[in-house]
Amino acid sequence: MLYLGISEEHESGVCLVKDGNVEFAINEERITRKKFQDGWPDNSINQMLEYIRQNYPNDRVAGVGIGGRIHVGNLESFSQEGAVYNVIKMAGRYAPNLTIGNKHTIPLLGRLMWLAQTDRRKKLLSRINNVGSLRDVQVEFFDHHDCHAYSASYGSGWENAFIVTLDAAGDGYCSKVYTFEKGKLNCIDKVPFFHSIGYYYTLVTYLLGFKSGQQGKVTGLAARGDAEKTLEIFREFIAYNKETKRFQNKKYHYLDNFDLLKQKLANYSREDISAGIQKHLELSATKYINDIVNSTSPDEPVKLAVAGGVFANVLLNQKISQLDNVDEVFIFPNMGDGGLPAGAAFAISQSNESDYAPVRLSSVYLGKDYNQEDIEAELNKRNCEFTTYKSIESVIAQNIAENKVIARYEGRMEYGPRALGHRSILYNAKDPEVNQWLNQRLQRSEFMPFAPAVMEEMVDEYFDMNGQYFAAEFMTIVCLATDKCINECPAIVHIDKTARPQIVRKSVSPSFWNIINEYRKITGIGVLVNTSFNMHEEPIVESPADALNAFERANLDGLAVGDSLVLKV
Repeated sequence: MLYLGISEEHESGVCLVKDGNVEFAINEERITRKKFQDGWPDNSINQMLEYIRQNYPNDRVAGVGIGGRIHVGNLESFSQEGAVYNVIKMAGRYAPNLTIGNKHTIPLLGRLMWLAQTDRRKKLLSRINNVGSLRDVQVEFFDHHDCHAYSASYGSGWENAFIVTLDAAGDGYCSKVYTFEKGKLNCIDKVPFFHSIGYYYTLVTYLLGFKSGQQGKVTGLAARGDAEKTLEIFREFIAYNKETKRFQNKKYHYLDNFDLLKQKLANYSREDISAGIQKHLELSATKYINDIVNSTSPDEPVKLAVAGGVFANVLLNQKISQLDNVDEVFIFPNMGDGGLPAGAAFAISQSNESDYAPVRLSSVYLGKDYNQEDIEAELNKRNCEFTTYKSIESVIAQNIAENKVIARYEGRMEYGPRALGHRSILYNAKDPEVNQWLNQRLQRSEFMPFAPAVMEEMVDEYFDMNGQYFAAEFMTIVCLATDKCINECPAIVHIDKTARPQIVRKSVSPSFWNIINEYRKITGIGVLVNTSFNMHEEPIVESPADALNAFERANLDGLAVGDSLVLKV
């Protein structure tokens, strides 16, 4: 049977699951070209229904899962610790005559929220019913963090695992912890959103002049600063409490801290500020995970699966993987809210099929596949001069060996924030200055070096993986570069001697593997620079038209689109 997941929250999108396998998934931003697009994902739904018609015309959709129960704080969490303060303060702006009953209940606010969410549900159900093939299909709403947990647990393929979600906020919480045994999730702890360490990382992002979704720039700057100069300031605002095994917000809620935090950090460089919040996150989150794992599974290391926007932080993921009580870590590749549809699809599947079992996620090439005919039609429409090859991979490799920057567009688009060779810009890894001049061409301001793509057969020559091969298939973790890597591939090594590799397997992405292998035959090096194919502030390209638009603007040397190569004149 087919099960669908849909989210209309931040990074809205859809996901299709069949027999435990993710068959199709896309976020709306890729089609509308508006980064972090929210709202009802009409375009994504249409693409998914087209995929079903083409591949499963005789199968029926058995259920639809909606990611996220409500959009604002969950009422259950309002009565916990300091969260009630924030709710009263926010609600007071709109309903100043609220009265607080026994046990911190807020009758008027609760009533308003209930009405708002009832209206939301009616609208969503109406939208689903308006889709002919989904009319009268079972629809269920799932908790935000449960969706993250389902994506991590079922995507890992592990029968038993320990699950942690961590983000800024969702359905009233910033984190939940679960045990996962034989396909069943059991929530054992949760932290209200008022105590969100993810919120503070986002505050620093804003404070340094970056935008929402640019937390990675803070991560990149962190290696250039001295964490000890600002670490204690962040501890004044939020700390980890070992006794309660919780983060503890010592100040106010989220944006209400902005001016005070800005004042406290006014005399520090943005590098030192970045280093401080990064180290504070690493220390706090690793202690949190370590203590909860020890209290729940003290006898042997666990397999840990995680999801939520905080786990987009690849340096944190490395520190978690190094914990003594963690055997292996899996980060769901679309770890932020863009992954909620996948979790909702897994959740509705599990609720309908008692013997539903996790299947290891082997690939995130889950978007629409534009064939060679589609590609050549777009090339001809624009009067592009191009050459089509039977084996284009060797031609791409030769161009890269000649120090040309080649954009690669082929097959199905990646699901999630990382480009993994199907929507990528490729270059040799020998030039340590590439980060500066190529980012200028792409109109980006990045501080992390470009990520490397490495052949599976050569990964241990270039990187100290510490056993974390699974996570590195999806470019979700950093590791130390070997001396060979530092000498041969300085373009992809950060100043702290780490890199964020993608392990390329021939069985998963044969064309990309062949490009690297052909390049290896020419140069002896099995690593390439791999950065996402998009312009600054734009989503990764989705269609052949998007690819040509970006290519024309980016001043790249060539575009290898499908089996055709367009060279810049």
